[in-house]
Amino acid sequence: MIKDFFYFIVIILSKTIIDLFRLFGTIIIFGFILYVLSSITRRIFAKTLGSKTEVYITGWIGTPIHELSHALFCLIFRHKINDIKLFNTKSDTIGYVLHSYDSRSWYQQMGNFFIGVGPIIMGTLIVYLLFIILAPELKRNIFEIPTLKYEQIFNSDILSILYYSVSNIFVYTYNIFVNIIKNVIEYSSFKSITFWIFLYLSISIASHMELSPADISHAYKGMIVIFALSLILNTFFIILKVFFKLEIPIYLYSLINKMLETYNMLLIFSAIISLFNFFISYIILTPINLIRNGTLINPFSS
Repeated sequence: MIKDFFYFIVIILSKTIIDLFRLFGTIIIFGFILYVLSSITRRIFAKTLGSKTEVYITGWIGTPIHELSHALFCLIFRHKINDIKLFNTKSDTIGYVLHSYDSRSWYQQMGNFFIGVGPIIMGTLIVYLLFIILAPELKRNIFEIPTLKYEQIFNSDILSILYYSVSNIFVYTYNIFVNIIKNVIEYSSFKSITFWIFLYLSISIASHMELSPADISHAYKGMIVIFALSLILNTFFIILKVFFKLEIPIYLYSLINKMLETYNMLLIFSAIISLFNFFISYIILTPINLIRNGTLINPFSS
């Protein structure tokens, strides 16, 4: 009896951790990757053309979207917005949202997570809209990647599901990168003005939707509440399955899985174009820095 009880607890904890990783893990991972890429790109501009140059090139678009994303989730989760600055070039902090909440409310506590990761959620959705409006053919060409149907792993063990989730990230990253190269070479996307508009807007948004350590730290407060709620829900669903033979329909899992796959591919695309922005900036600005300062740029030093 005690052994069965501990086994039950382990199953619930494991499933909760896996579910949260599949839902939010890639947001945290790619949010930090975008933060690193954005930081070193800004450092290149700062060392060559001044600290505010990159802000004027892409920040005037990316920063307001970043701050409005924070503000939107403040409103959704009933946080009070005490002060907001969408774009300010007169100080080191070019944008911010100051908010307060009732710490006794679990709903507002949970909101801390979504407020913290809001820029990467909304930024990715806006990039998706840009795909639909400006580059629908590019969207089809890049994201045509065969995926494993969720039904194939639905009855697998937890380790198999975790392996599936992690390995898909690497598979998607490789395929999206290859598809981007093939699309530019074979379909001559660079000849279209809408492609360049899409590319500029996407880079501007992706370069400023990163999660800073402060954002991740802030989101952590809400993750505790989300974990507790997920634990309760998973316990409820497992009891329904074991004692009442009721299960969530497989098509619902498939729908959620498809949405997550699409979102993860958009996160990967955002990281790739941020990496592209870093390389192009380095290639263009290195000769300038060599002429002006007589040295190569080291983007990894302050």
